[in-house]
Amino acid sequence: MKKTTLAGQSSRISGLAFALLLLTLGVASAQDNSDSDLTHYELGTVLRVHVEYTNDTWRTLSAPEIIHCRPPKTTRDPIMPAKIEILDASRNVLSQRLIDDPRAYLPEDPRVPWSRADKADLVLEIELVGSPDSLEFTDDFENRSVPNLMLDLTPIIQDYQINGAKRVPNCEQTNPPYVAVRGRDFFVLEYALKFAASNSELTEGQILEILEKDGRRGIRKMLMRETVRELLLESLYNQN
Repeated sequence: MKKTTLAGQSSRISGLAFALLLLTLGVASAQDNSDSDLTHYELGTVLRVHVEYTNDTWRTLSAPEIIHCRPPKTTRDPIMPAKIEILDASRNVLSQRLIDDPRAYLPEDPRVPWSRADKADLVLEIELVGSPDSLEFTDDFENRSVPNLMLDLTPIIQDYQINGAKRVPNCEQTNPPYVAVRGRDFFVLEYALKFAASNSELTEGQILEILEKDGRRGIRKMLMRETVRELLLESLYNQN
């Protein structure tokens, strides 16, 4: 018989609290992090372009743009892999990212094999590295030798070198503002800091003082509900 322990209940509660935090951030209006202690350019730089697949052809729906954001991750062992690359003027690959083919879908009937949809819409994103000259996207690169989509990046790179990167709300939602605890290497999520202060006898300043002195271990000394401590602990970010 499965036993339910108090520790297990606490873990589930803290998990729900953190999930609620993520949901709140996801539906909240976009925030400008210009005044945040964690400056936007420390997040990384990403090249992105909105594309669609229709009538057996990939085409762009917008011009490429460059934003400061955490670089997207490569999909592990994609079932139907597609490839995004940026190359320099000499055709050297500067950055590569594998994703699942956005046209792929799994039928409800397990007897029906994987297949590809006739239409797809997505935003290609890849970390900006070096001085790229072009972007290439190949939807079925294991069976294709020629990219489906090739974009000249010269105009956007020239604009980036002069005017810097643009800011987009969706990236801001996934990179909420942080408050520095120690210099520029240790941070706490601003939302969690405010939430902890409003649900305990401690002020934001007192919480920061404890974190400054004792780091993560200091959270266990704070007089607040266990779920609030867990939320605060999960929100810490150590840049190193």
